[in-house]
Amino acid sequence: MIDIIIRLGIVLLAAAGAAAVAYYVWDQYKDKIASWLRQNGLERSALMSAFLQFDKIASRIRQKLVVSTSSTGTQIIEEKELSAEEVAELFSKEPQVADRLRDSNRAELDLISAGHV
Repeated sequence: MIDIIIRLGIVLLAAAGAAAVAYYVWDQYKDKIASWLRQNGLERSALMSAFLQFDKIASRIRQKLVVSTSSTGTQIIEEKELSAEEVAELFSKEPQVADRLRDSNRAELDLISAGHV
């Protein structure tokens, strides 16, 4: 009985850790977007869209963080190449991105409608 309780505790701790990591990952994007808006004097502007754009180039995945406001239009505020670990995490959390990249080498993830911003 105690063995089952210990196993259950380990499973619950692992699930809580995974949820905390997922929150931290998406929270980074919120911070980057908020910082960009402040730096450009747009904190009172209406954020129209925020999305991640992924491009598959050979065996690498390139990610762009893109925002759109009514006063600036669409702007790329961050661009980077994902590490293998970041790609694995992205594909496990957002399998539709993996499917789109496999089909067309390009995918977008709307951060606002997905509830990440």
